[in-house]
Amino acid sequence: LNAERWCYRPSRIRRLAPASSGVQTELARFYPDIPSTVIPNAADHDRFRPDAALRASVRTTLGVADDTTILLFLGGDWGRKGLDLTIDGVAGARRAGAGNVELWVVGTGDVERYRARARALDDTPWCTFHGFSREPERFLAAADVFVSMTAYEAFPLAALEAAASGLPVVATNVNGIAELIHDGQEGMIVTRDPSSITAAISPLAQDAGLRRRMGLAARESAGRYTWDAVAQTTLDTYDLLLRSAAR
Repeated sequence: LNAERWCYRPSRIRRLAPASSGVQTELARFYPDIPSTVIPNAADHDRFRPDAALRASVRTTLGVADDTTILLFLGGDWGRKGLDLTIDGVAGARRAGAGNVELWVVGTGDVERYRARARALDDTPWCTFHGFSREPERFLAAADVFVSMTAYEAFPLAALEAAASGLPVVATNVNGIAELIHDGQEGMIVTRDPSSITAAISPLAQDAGLRRRMGLAARESAGRYTWDAVAQTTLDTYDLLLRSAAR
């Protein structure tokens, strides 16, 4: 923290560029004398989009029936992102009669530990670990709901790409999520408790129309975050700095 304060001293830093308004608020608390401009993450909306043909292809390849509701967990750092809580919550939804619900985990981590946790809760093949993928858009296209119980983010790119792919986002109210998702509109806001995610995903698993409506709203919300807009904001920020330096 002392090193950070030294790096961010007003005599050295003229402007900060947080990825979300939440991080901007945090910076204003600890570095009140340094102005900031929010430059958020963005999604490639051609790559990440609803794709019925890709959905059918991936599901056929993986042997997943069309009436199976696939919940997708995407990313690494499984402890911080709450994979254990997600597994517990999905297992709870299955026990509560949410229907044919499965969890896909895409990313790297201690697979055996988390697989054992899933099996201890429900000894059927409902939780599948797909490992790291350079084509996350394939899994996003084939899934039905994106889930994240992360403890902290600046602006979660995976959630943004999920929203761009037309998936309802079920996530904790961390930085970035608060700007992308409104509870009950583009998805569901949950707490880091398995019962919270069980309550959120159960109605989504049983109502394809609800998933579709929330997915469309998520896609629209994600449409505000484009790389062209990010590039323009970055250029405008540098222009602001150059003009202020010339005075």
